[in-house]
Amino acid sequence: MTDAEIATYSASGTLIPLEGLIEKNAPNLSKLLAERPDIKAAITSSDGHIYSLPSVEELGLVQFPHAMAINTSWLKKLNIPMPKTIDEFHDALLAFKNQDASGTGKTIPLSFIPGSWCGDIVDLIAALGGVPDNMDHRIVQDDKVIFTATQDGYKKAIQTLHEWYQEGLIDPESFSQDDKAYLAKGKAATENLGSFVWWEIPEMVGADRANNYALVPVLEGVDGKRIASQSNNQEIARGAFAITRANKYSAATMRWADNLYDPIQSAQANWGPIGETLQKDANGLLTQIPAPAGTSEGERRQKVAPGGPKANTAENFTTVVAPEPRAAERQKTVNELYKPFAGSEGYPPVALSNEELQQITTIQTDVTSLVKQNTAKWIVSGGIEQEWDGYVSQLKNVGVDKMIEVYQQAYDRYKKNS
Repeated sequence: MTDAEIATYSASGTLIPLEGLIEKNAPNLSKLLAERPDIKAAITSSDGHIYSLPSVEELGLVQFPHAMAINTSWLKKLNIPMPKTIDEFHDALLAFKNQDASGTGKTIPLSFIPGSWCGDIVDLIAALGGVPDNMDHRIVQDDKVIFTATQDGYKKAIQTLHEWYQEGLIDPESFSQDDKAYLAKGKAATENLGSFVWWEIPEMVGADRANNYALVPVLEGVDGKRIASQSNNQEIARGAFAITRANKYSAATMRWADNLYDPIQSAQANWGPIGETLQKDANGLLTQIPAPAGTSEGERRQKVAPGGPKANTAENFTTVVAPEPRAAERQKTVNELYKPFAGSEGYPPVALSNEELQQITTIQTDVTSLVKQNTAKWIVSGGIEQEWDGYVSQLKNVGVDKMIEVYQQAYDRYKKNS
């Protein structure tokens, strides 16, 4: 269930409060909420009641999804070291273009998808402007909620990206392509992609070509700092389970749901049954059974893992179930390459009230549209210097300050509850 649905149906009395039922009938969940006040805060509505149960998967992966990769075979071919600064990255892209590294006359130095959950250039914005960014343009620094797309650093980054565009370093289709077209670009018959941003390299370019690319380290930016942008993607989700007033057996229903918060059951809800997708190793830890040939782990998981209410916490990943091999590799990457350079905190899993949602829904739609349209226009055509003040005024007129104020008060309430 979405936050809006939870707020609407709890206000109307359709969804019943669950905290009393949890206390009397849900020992697994009660233990989890007692040990993890942050999870309890995440599922507690603004009126103090709990109307839905959580879904938790704490692998530490989703906070840094925008992995930027570069064609290392081209770097070697042109005798260029792996870039460590934003200037070195720019110069590598320029060399790819000027020397036609693909040999096709159609070399694409850099491609991306603005606003994508894992294909955006938020780390380039951070390096070029000193402002960490994410797809919401909403970050938290020192407990203060900040809207990034009105900051001077954001303006500075977009100005520089326009210069890159003029130099032919940015794929013009970046602002119109969808995921399907983007991923096909990496697997074109002739390798012509120099750098890209995506969740993982093999998915973008294919297993056969993956060794020709490597992740770019967080680049030293214009102010000499290395800043990794953190997303607001959540590992603690609400809305996995709710009970309506029509349910005559709410206590029994809660006892049933509580079984899914047993750590072994949570693992099976997430990856599938023991014996089919999971097996116990010599130490009693659940590990992945390799998927059959011709089937990916993701495809199999979609068929046999119901999801829903579950709690696979960071602790459980060391004592109950081992991360998938691909997830373990990703964990290592995040912990070594990105986390040490996090430039902000992610906005936590805050439950907005019905009133708060009504206040910001229209504003957020208008703000998102204004930022997306203007950013694309300025990178491609320029004009940010003359139009910036008017753009900021427009955002204020549609209510960006009110939106951030609402997010701040909800954030403060969450911090107090947790």
